[in-house]
Amino acid sequence: MSVIMAYKAKDKLYLGADNRVCTQEDIPVRDDINKIIAVNNNVAVAFAGYYKNQIIFEMVTSKFRNDTKYRVENALCSLKIIYWYYRVHRNQKYAKDALSVNSSFIVAGKNKKGEHCIYAVSYINGKLEKPTLTDMILFPPSDISEKVCYDAYIKNTNYYYSDFVQATVKDIAKVSKIVSPSGDIWTYDFATNISDMKHFC
Repeated sequence: MSVIMAYKAKDKLYLGADNRVCTQEDIPVRDDINKIIAVNNNVAVAFAGYYKNQIIFEMVTSKFRNDTKYRVENALCSLKIIYWYYRVHRNQKYAKDALSVNSSFIVAGKNKKGEHCIYAVSYINGKLEKPTLTDMILFPPSDISEKVCYDAYIKNTNYYYSDFVQATVKDIAKVSKIVSPSGDIWTYDFATNISDMKHFC
């Protein structure tokens, strides 16, 4: 599992991820994958773990690209539907693979009440964990200690603020073989109600 993170600041939501994709044995394959899907202007999801989760989620949500009513609750529901699809088809290889790999997701954006929020949810040991509402979250890569990652995350949110995602990804990439120094960041501006996606190297 690579690194994904989010932070709710006083003026924006931040959602970030690195670009490296690895095999299930943590062998790096490529460094050019955007692990954040912006469904529309109001909601985006970051993915870590089984890569095909992201592909399926993109297929499931493609019809909502221009639907402003699709919000955080809908994204959480889509992740739940995908999980139960795997459970129903658990005898198929792709479903077995998906359920055998721990995967984590961060959903950020506007909910149906118009509130800005972040939810963390995971598939752990073949089970769907209950979504957790939070103001800050980081899912660390599997090859280094959580403390190293959390220390970098907390330091960078305090010192770099709007650039904390870039700084944290680069710090973690220095000590993790499964995290690239490049990545992507999605932001949602509370004042303008406009989201934006940017790549960093």
